[in-house]
Amino acid sequence: MNRTIKIFAATILLGLCFTACKKNNTTATTNIKVANMSPDAGSVDVQVNGQLLTGGVGYGSASSFKSTTAGNINLKINVAGSSTTIFNANTSVAENKYYSVYLFDSAFNLKVSIFEDDRTPPPSGKANVRFLHLFVGGPAVDIVRAGGPTKLFTFRSYQDHVGNTALTTYTAIDPGPFSCAAVVSGTNFSVSQLPAFDAAAGKSYTLVLRGFNNAVPLTPEYVKLASVEDL
Repeated sequence: MNRTIKIFAATILLGLCFTACKKNNTTATTNIKVANMSPDAGSVDVQVNGQLLTGGVGYGSASSFKSTTAGNINLKINVAGSSTTIFNANTSVAENKYYSVYLFDSAFNLKVSIFEDDRTPPPSGKANVRFLHLFVGGPAVDIVRAGGPTKLFTFRSYQDHVGNTALTTYTAIDPGPFSCAAVVSGTNFSVSQLPAFDAAAGKSYTLVLRGFNNAVPLTPEYVKLASVEDL
């Protein structure tokens, strides 16, 4: 083999090695959204593997989905703008999926629920809703849609969705003006009323009952039924 052929062969081998190494070093990614339902945590910053995922997520609000590292990750939650950590744990998330991370309970007893989201669009001409009971110390409730009345969800108790993926699935509804109430399960006693909003066809929403039992009315900690648009 002459010198020119040797150089050409070596160049090909180097290129193959570079391509293989590049593939092996590609970092798998997933997508995470953070919803802050902890009444006294204030705004929070969320880190994955020491890198900021999303910052300044205030109580009652949610971030959009952010791309981050898949696999085994470290999830850390700090008081916004500070190094004060209120949650730090390792978890595992799969590649090319979408996860919701819900923060609830008090800042000093913070609970974090991570579950995979079904991104399948609602049926044609419909909207989607689901429900999470994050009302600390609250009773089991039914979610009753106004105008029917129609029970959308029955006998839902505090954090009952944890470990039960069936309770994080969506229910299809007709779009348009939407209002509902959380009532003590099996009664007509109202716990909280959701202010009316327009549920758009093709969109999905999470209804969240949040707050602390026995909190002072009109304070941020008082019970509230609210909606989160799932972007």
